[in-house]
Amino acid sequence: MLTAIVAFGPKPPKFADDVGCQVAEHSDNDFKLAVGHVVTWFCVIGIFINSWANQAFNDLTPGFLAIDAPVDLGMGPMTAGKYMMIYQLAFMVGSVLCGIIMKKVFNGNARPVLLIASVFAAVFALSVKLPLVYSNSTTLLICLVLTGLFLSTINPTIQAFIAMSYPKRITGKVGGMAMGILSLPLV
Repeated sequence: MLTAIVAFGPKPPKFADDVGCQVAEHSDNDFKLAVGHVVTWFCVIGIFINSWANQAFNDLTPGFLAIDAPVDLGMGPMTAGKYMMIYQLAFMVGSVLCGIIMKKVFNGNARPVLLIASVFAAVFALSVKLPLVYSNSTTLLICLVLTGLFLSTINPTIQAFIAMSYPKRITGKVGGMAMGILSLPLV
């Protein structure tokens, strides 16, 4: 649902030009405007959810692959580690490819990339639990690779959206807030 809101929802706020004004003055006002806009908070929430989904996948999948049947698949820790290593390599490749694909295929439009990546990451991550997938090691590996490719594109795409939608003078503040504000420990 959050992906659909970001993909089809409201546009980022309009910001003042630098012409004839102090940059520092605009920076404070623009950042206040950005923090008060719903798109900024959708970006923050999107990065938070994706970061935790990635953490959960990295935490739970090796155990699911390694722990003995009938509880889980029973592949053992070595095989589970090899499979997750391949997943991590796909994750790294996806992180690099997402910028190239967004620029060349989608002409710099982050919204469809975010929608496609979120949907396919969810589909392939959840498919790992299906008997049709995990009963065949090739199919399982393909799903893990595709999960890595798509899951790795969400956070960089949101950061690219921020960089393209907000003035350069506040991009670092908004991007840093999106990456850090919700990862603070709740006391």
